[in-house]
Parts: sequence; C-alpha cells; structure tokens
Amino acid sequence: MNADGSNPTNITNTDTEELEPARSPDGDRLVFSATRVPEASGSPTGRS
Repeated sequence: MNADGSNPTNITNTDTEELEPARSPDGDRLVFSATRVPEASGSPTGRS
C-alpha cells in the first residue's frame, strides 16, 4: 500500500473478517483480530 492509502494489498486469504490492525513497535510485524471457526480435526485450532 502506498503512504496515501492507494494500491492496497491483501495479505490474508480467508473468508473471515480481520479487524483492529496494528504494527509491532519496531514495525516488522502486523497483527489483527479475527474470529475463525476451527475445522473438524479434533484440535481446538483446527490443526492436526
């Protein structure tokens, strides 16, 4: 994304809504909140 907000780039590939974006203090990482439903794998995170 450009400094003026033009040319946004999608950095996730989900059907859920990502909210409350923030940067780490050093600017190296982005974080966000999301509500996701785990897949039926027996694991709370949906991962095996």
